[in-house]
Amino acid sequence: MTLATLSIIVLAGLLAATLIPGFDLGLGALAAAFLLGLAAGVTENDVTAFFPADFFVLIVGVTALFAVAQHNGTLDWLLDLLLRLAGGRLVLIALAPFAIGAVLTAAGTLPAAATAIVSPIALGFAARYRISPMLAAVLGVTGIISGLLSPLAVYGVTARELSGKLGIGLPGSAPVTFLAGGLLAGLVVCAGVLAVGRWKGGIPRGRTSTPAETPTTPPSLPRKRRAHRLRWRPSPPRLLPGAAR
Repeated sequence: MTLATLSIIVLAGLLAATLIPGFDLGLGALAAAFLLGLAAGVTENDVTAFFPADFFVLIVGVTALFAVAQHNGTLDWLLDLLLRLAGGRLVLIALAPFAIGAVLTAAGTLPAAATAIVSPIALGFAARYRISPMLAAVLGVTGIISGLLSPLAVYGVTARELSGKLGIGLPGSAPVTFLAGGLLAGLVVCAGVLAVGRWKGGIPRGRTSTPAETPTTPPSLPRKRRAHRLRWRPSPPRLLPGAAR
C-alpha cells in the first residue's frame, strides 16, 4: 500500500470519526499528519515547518476579537444601525444578513464562525418581518462568500502568498480589487435573489415599523404605602336595661 492510498484512508477515517460526539477533528488531523510524515521518512522539523503558524495566529486572534464584539454588544449595535438605515423598507431589511456576513468575513472572520453568527440573525429577520427563511439564508451566505477575498481574510492572505511563491506579480491595488470584485458579484446575486423573492412573494411589499429604542432608565416604582398601626381604643360602656341612669 502506498503512502498516498494510506493518506486517503486516514482522511476518510478522520471524516467518519467526526460522527463521534466530542471528537476534535483538528487535533486528530494534526496527530495523523505527524504520523504519516514520520512514516514517509520526513523529519520532525520538516513536518512542523508545514504547520501554518501565521494562519493559526490570524484565525485565533480574529475569532477572539469577534467573540468579544459579540458579547459586548457591538454586533447588536451594528444590527440596529442597519435597521435604522433601512427606514422600514422590507427590501433593504432583507439585505441586512448580506451586509453583516460581508462585514464579518471582510474583517477576517472564518466562514464557519461567520455562518454561526449570521444564521440566527437571518432566521430571526425572516420570522419577524415575514421574509422567506430560504431567501434570508441565501442572502446571508452570499454576503459571507463576498467578503472572503478581503486583505484581512484567510483566503485573501492565501491568494497573496501563493501568488508570491509562484512568481505572479500582483499590483498593489490587487487586494482591494479582489474585495471589490467579490462584493460586486455578491450584489449582483442579491439583486437576482431579491427580484425572484418579490415575484414569488418571499418578501412582503411596503414598509414596516422598526423596533423602537428601549428606555435606559428603569420605570418608577410605586410608592410604599405607609404602614398604619392598630391602636386599641376602649369602647363606651353599655347601660343594662333597668339600670339607673
